[in-house]
Amino acid sequence: MCTFAMLHAIHPLYPWIVAANRDESFSRPSSRPQLLRQNPAAVGGRDLLAGGTWLGINSEGLLSAITNRRAAPGPSPSARSRGLLVMDALGLSTAASAADMAANVAPSFNPFNLVCADREACYVVTWDGAEAKTARMPPGPVLLAHGNPDQWQLVPRLASAAQALQPLARATADEIADSLKSLCRQHLPADGPFCLHSAAHGTVSSTILILAPNLGGRYLYAPGPPCVTPYQDVSDLLSQIRGRPLSP
Repeated sequence: MCTFAMLHAIHPLYPWIVAANRDESFSRPSSRPQLLRQNPAAVGGRDLLAGGTWLGINSEGLLSAITNRRAAPGPSPSARSRGLLVMDALGLSTAASAADMAANVAPSFNPFNLVCADREACYVVTWDGAEAKTARMPPGPVLLAHGNPDQWQLVPRLASAAQALQPLARATADEIADSLKSLCRQHLPADGPFCLHSAAHGTVSSTILILAPNLGGRYLYAPGPPCVTPYQDVSDLLSQIRGRPLSP
């Protein structure tokens, strides 16, 4: 996934408000959100090539998502698929434990930014190929693309996302959904749009999450570029993780 925007622990009803576009090679197969694992149960889309996911949430109330960082001279073909790191994170109970795990195993992967957020805390783990760093994020916007999380102002689409998230702190679920759909469909600015189109690579899907502490809420998914693909309401999936705590 290449663009992730979240308003975390600010809204009085929805601690997770997420807009995320997955940019990928058009030849890489994936499937719509589904039950990904048990104990803890987790839901999210699945990468059919390597078996991982780019974004998911589990029954413990842990959300995890990943964006790829650019590697020099290029990605290692022997590294584990970064989507498997998200799957590993979704097997844990807290954002802190998931972030610790990710920092420890980071050298097994090509460079990444990983977000781990539960109801109260949010961490971003960055791995640039040389050093893994973990930052606890304050309540508010969490904005990720290919670069450093603390330099989001330099990324036009993330700056647009910050503006879009700001008025959502008191908005209704309908207002939030409409605003995030508009954000994910944006083709501006031209030098870095939220919805990306190119010959062999671009936005292949889009996810919107508006989640309450009990994991109720809305889960919307567009199985293609959101500018031309209607969002599907897959909120029924949340019933597969709601009220299912980790078994001993």
